[in-house]
Amino acid sequence: MLDIVLRILTVLGIILLILLGVLVLLTLLVLFFPVSYRLNGGADERGLRLSARAKWLFGFLRMEYAYPESKHLVVKALWFTIYSVGNPLEKGQNVETDHLKKRKKSKKKKTKNKRREVRRETAGSALEEENGKEDVGTDERGEMASDFDMEGNGAENIQPGNADGGEDSQNVTADVKEDEQPEGLGKISQKFTKIKYTIYNIYDKIKKIWENISYYIALFREEETRLLLGHARLIFGRILKSVRPRRIRANVLFGTGSPDTTGYLYGGYCALTAWLGVGFLVRPDFERAVLEGDFDIAGRVTLGILLINVLKLVLDRRMRRVLKKMKI
Repeated sequence: MLDIVLRILTVLGIILLILLGVLVLLTLLVLFFPVSYRLNGGADERGLRLSARAKWLFGFLRMEYAYPESKHLVVKALWFTIYSVGNPLEKGQNVETDHLKKRKKSKKKKTKNKRREVRRETAGSALEEENGKEDVGTDERGEMASDFDMEGNGAENIQPGNADGGEDSQNVTADVKEDEQPEGLGKISQKFTKIKYTIYNIYDKIKKIWENISYYIALFREEETRLLLGHARLIFGRILKSVRPRRIRANVLFGTGSPDTTGYLYGGYCALTAWLGVGFLVRPDFERAVLEGDFDIAGRVTLGILLINVLKLVLDRRMRRVLKKMKI
């Protein structure tokens, strides 16, 4: 009986060890097997085109996107679709047909807008004619009424009678309004007090801002903060080095339409040629405004390197002490 129990425990232990080894292997693959990416595309008279691809573990997991051919983002594991965004083009459908459909829709909208404008103009002219007729009728009535008043046949002008207490009530309300309204000096003093309070508020805000600026300047001048910034600079340099493309190839023809701005931009490119590399070629066009060319960018990203560098920065004691001092 004891032998059977021991055999069962050994089998369970072996299964657990195998599962643990598989989990460790998967985590190591996820962290240290690089994700390769590639971007290529270009621009010409027909428009912009772009293609993006990324794959992991020799294509076991891959992502694809193309513009304007499909406008569809797909993430697949082997032959199974895990994630999909957008509406893919059907078989036999062409990109040019979509452009033609858009043009037809825009033309239909323009014709509808023109018809609406014509209707509004016709309706406005009809309203103006009716208003003109009404104005003529009112002028005739006004002339008749003025003639009637000149002859003395109209109603007499009615003046308000002096009822009991009428003048007294008017005098009381006038006195109350005069008492409520401040005098000239009072108005000036109120304005000066408002200006004084606004100036004090602005001064307090500026004082607080200046105190914060001086505090952070003193904090960044400390030796511990300088050492932390140097360490962070090294870590960010490693992260950028692990993420940046390994291959950049481009052939670009550009022009802004004016020779001076084109020359300035081309001079900036010449200053960056050593950093961009040999495969990056830019040609200026000083006569016309144009942007044409194609590019191809490829590289890889390792998640483990990113995670290790971020943890080095987060777990640094100097980082925690500086964050406490920064009042965050």
